[in-house]
Amino acid sequence: MKLGMRYAMMLRVAFILTILLFCPTAKAQDPTCGLLNDPAIHVAPHYAQPSEAHYDGSQLSPPASIGGTYVDPVYGCTIKRLTNGPVEWNSPAIHEYSNMSAINSNDTLIEIGTNSGWAILDPSGNVIVPVGNVPYTTGRWDITQPNVVYYLSGSGLEKGTVNTSGCAPNCMITQTTLHAFSEYSSMSFGGGEGDLFSPDHILLYGVRASDSTQDIFVYTISTDTQGPVFNFPADTQFDNAEITGSNQMVVNWGHDQSPLGTCSSGPCFTGFELFGAACNGVGCSPANASYVRHLSDTHSHSVESRDTNGNDVVVAFDAYPRTPGCASQGDGGIVTIRVSDGTITCILAGTPWASTVHVGTSRFLTGTNWIVLSTEDSSDPIGNGTDSTSYPLNPNWYLPTTANNTPSAAGQWGHLSNDTYVMNLDGSKLYRVYQSRSRPGASDYWKASRACMSRDGRYIVFDSDYGIGQNTPVNDYVDVYIVNVGVVRPAPPTLLQVISVH
Repeated sequence: MKLGMRYAMMLRVAFILTILLFCPTAKAQDPTCGLLNDPAIHVAPHYAQPSEAHYDGSQLSPPASIGGTYVDPVYGCTIKRLTNGPVEWNSPAIHEYSNMSAINSNDTLIEIGTNSGWAILDPSGNVIVPVGNVPYTTGRWDITQPNVVYYLSGSGLEKGTVNTSGCAPNCMITQTTLHAFSEYSSMSFGGGEGDLFSPDHILLYGVRASDSTQDIFVYTISTDTQGPVFNFPADTQFDNAEITGSNQMVVNWGHDQSPLGTCSSGPCFTGFELFGAACNGVGCSPANASYVRHLSDTHSHSVESRDTNGNDVVVAFDAYPRTPGCASQGDGGIVTIRVSDGTITCILAGTPWASTVHVGTSRFLTGTNWIVLSTEDSSDPIGNGTDSTSYPLNPNWYLPTTANNTPSAAGQWGHLSNDTYVMNLDGSKLYRVYQSRSRPGASDYWKASRACMSRDGRYIVFDSDYGIGQNTPVNDYVDVYIVNVGVVRPAPPTLLQVISVH
């Protein structure tokens, strides 16, 4: 009897172990704050200054202290202040851009910039590496090593190791040269907007010292290997080049094909185009950097991501051929472009197109990625230099849009106007998470919030002047804020092993 009971117990343990070992990876968690698939127009409360039209009796101010928080009154996410630029540096404070992560791989360090240089903070705004101790102006975090950052010094690729042990707020960065590219007179990370996607590869851009022609290529970190280059003429302009999860190169040429539909054989040096052979895994190097395909006749703000089926995609605000009904004003809507075959899919229609719009992404090679999109109105509907984010506000800034979600003199605030929202890559889930309340108007670029996302999708970093003033308390005032939207990717079940059964 006892032997039978013991045997039954062993069977039950084996059954439980089988479930744990073969159960699929847990599904990524959705954001834990924000409004899901909400179609309403939400005009920001307490938005106008006392001197502006339709002041409602108070103005929402940011937290007074670094590390202070408040809850967005419309969408319910908690916003934390990371910087007080005028007090700390007598300067605005910014993060770099939407399509590169300001946050390191384990969400413990954040890069921010000032007029005097860059600094590294923790997620509560405490200075870890001060201005003056950061030896670069453009750094890219390593994907797996949280204290490692890559940067360029002249034509040399450098590895920086951030020392964080007992040294804050005066920590240092140890510099190691990975590769000296002596053939180039200048270099950048893909024109200034590239970031790492897979753990061992960086897309680099260089201007040849010999003839001023331009190269893009993939560098493999672990083997110190410069991959094959795509070379293009010195007078060919481009906006940026970004790397995909499979280490191919997508170039945004910064201008459209004219007329649309006439790129019959590439490269046409217009819209988005794909270059280089796919290469997967640590230590690999692409077999070539040749032209692969023309992805779109039009260009726009964009970011490279990967969908749940493992397809590398470009997320963009416009593409051609256009999807009927995807957006008003003849534009292409928010779309994904699958790089393997150029398939364009509309994931969000009817965006407020008279806006400054930016896009960022989490960066998982498998599973669920999220994108973050941020918009600020720049429409100037009556031609007097005002809109719903200018100084002063347009007189009708608070009125809802009346046609096709497009700002006009009759109505300025539309669905998603001046919003930041998190969306999955098929467009089925859109979480509106906060209103940035920044005022870039039609031309003040650094006041655009340019929201970026941490690699795990948990955090969003953005900039805002909170309507305090165009040049108050310092010229082009803006500060940096962070939002925890709660996206997490649970680890798979732990591998259990039975040593003995008693």
